[in-house]
Amino acid sequence: MYNPAFDVTQADLVAGIVTEFGVARAPYGESLAAIFDRKAHR
Repeated sequence: MYNPAFDVTQADLVAGIVTEFGVARAPYGESLAAIFDRKAHR
């Protein structure tokens, strides 16, 4: 039985990554790091 746990979306179609701590936008390395930094300082 084939049951993938995720959907693969082309990178050029992704406008942001929504998390419970904010929305990360490109460049993702920087914006995700900023979100995790804000989370750590709560």
